[in-house]
Amino acid sequence: MIKKLRYKIQKFPVEKISRFTYIAPQITPSAAQVALWLSAIYGVIRELAPHLPRLRLVGQNDLPLVETFVPCCGESLDIILDTARAACAIDYPTARFCVTVLDDGNSAALHKAIADLCKIWPNLSYHSRGVKPNVKVFAKAGNLNYGLFEIKRPFPPEFIAVMDADCMPTPDFLRATLPHMLTRSKLAIVGSAQYYYNLPDGDPLDQALDYYSAIKIPHLNRLGKSFASGSGCVIRYSTLLKTGGFPTFGSVEDVTLSSILTQSGDQILVLTEMVQLGLAPGSFEGHVLQTSRHKAGVSDQILTWSPSTSNTIPPRYRPALGWIGLSLTWKIVVRFITNIFIPLALASGQQLVPTTLLRLQMVLAVLYISSFWLYEWLRAAHTGFRVSIFHHLREWFLATRHMYALLHFYLFSFQSSNKWPARSVVTGSTQNPWNLPTASQSQAKRFYQGFFAPTVSISMIYFMGTFVTIAYSIWSCYSENSENDKLFTRVAWPPMLLLCYLILTSSLTPLRCSIWPLRYPNRKLSLGPHPNHAQAVFPKEDVRLAVMKRQRPPLGEFYHLVLVPVVLAALMYFALVV
Repeated sequence: MIKKLRYKIQKFPVEKISRFTYIAPQITPSAAQVALWLSAIYGVIRELAPHLPRLRLVGQNDLPLVETFVPCCGESLDIILDTARAACAIDYPTARFCVTVLDDGNSAALHKAIADLCKIWPNLSYHSRGVKPNVKVFAKAGNLNYGLFEIKRPFPPEFIAVMDADCMPTPDFLRATLPHMLTRSKLAIVGSAQYYYNLPDGDPLDQALDYYSAIKIPHLNRLGKSFASGSGCVIRYSTLLKTGGFPTFGSVEDVTLSSILTQSGDQILVLTEMVQLGLAPGSFEGHVLQTSRHKAGVSDQILTWSPSTSNTIPPRYRPALGWIGLSLTWKIVVRFITNIFIPLALASGQQLVPTTLLRLQMVLAVLYISSFWLYEWLRAAHTGFRVSIFHHLREWFLATRHMYALLHFYLFSFQSSNKWPARSVVTGSTQNPWNLPTASQSQAKRFYQGFFAPTVSISMIYFMGTFVTIAYSIWSCYSENSENDKLFTRVAWPPMLLLCYLILTSSLTPLRCSIWPLRYPNRKLSLGPHPNHAQAVFPKEDVRLAVMKRQRPPLGEFYHLVLVPVVLAALMYFALVV
């Protein structure tokens, strides 16, 4: 009975409804209150489910054959080699696995370096498709398919592992992922959460993706709707053959493949334990460009609905893929419109809610917002404050840049454009002046360049526009000698206050990064000897511990969350007494 109840609640999209209720202030507080408490009850029941067990494959005999792909295309030579060495140093019998570097950059230096490493690790090899002018090569998916179908091997592997060029697997990577595959025949992919060893102090841009690894992954695992990222995953070889390899439609082959497999009845599992460590973009602008590219790539899934002959996605999988792209696009559009219309609504001087039964509505609205804050705080506490409240909305300030990325993609062939600046290279951050603290530029010049960057300038406009219209709305209510009812139907309406809080706090992030530029740790200083092999390197133990023990302030930065109950109590007092 309990299992049936849990299943029904999981299928009901309560979280989406509760998120929508505070984005649309016009929804009645009573409906919002019901949605919130359903979401809270759902969260409690969800946590009663057993957590994913940590499994390890033991022994040296009769282990499955595994081939590890390391696709690369122009990344820094030392980064690729560090990943290749770490992949070769995995705790697994050498005769049962091999590492294949797939170089789309056709680098002679990399070819020579890998040939030298083959003297130490005979199970390492280098392959390249070569230069093919005027031939569509399908980027990373095409590179992986080349390794899958074109490379001759004496025996086919049972599993294919994929590691990005800037992501190093832990020594127990295969022993942590393979047990799940061997004990669950329907499991097609075992992915892993992304962990990064080069994050700046405090991680103000949330490059660690803590919300995804601490909350989203366990939730999707329980629903059976997980999406494995394209790095740090193990895939059944037979499954890839069945699907015809990695999908070449669009630039997010991991999302596309995950959706196709789940629709086919296969299962996907994503581990939250640390089995890989990678590099995040080493600059503010690099982070903005990377997230913009990813959003445009996922939005591109809308085009799977196209009946074009170039659409290689089987028709039965297209509806779900299109909805994935449409839902992300809708989210970006809503945030973009909210940033614009909230200040306009406050500046209009019009009432935002009807005055009928205003006191009752105010009481319900205050209870709703109070419950919402409490729910967010308890959820953050459950993760050990790896995430903060409203952590899933920390990228709100990027809504305009993401909107621009979508328009650029659909209007000017965003996907095929090669005109992105060098700063967008994830691991090539030395080309970015934001990440060169020892450069000859003065602090004032670096501040000037950062402050007038597009994302920072737009955030400044949003911040000032929201702040000024809040002040204007308050002033206009009292200058007219009107009753408190007018104030409560404008800026003091609790859902409106929450939206203003989200816009203001999110807009402060890029402003702070321009005033105090982010300092990313030196990559080489973060690396030490590999635990398994003297010829390889791996992030030091103190670096790994810092990644795992990272924590957000429980009461917010500068303890500003202490003001939340004060403001809510004041609103309740005015609603009931004044």
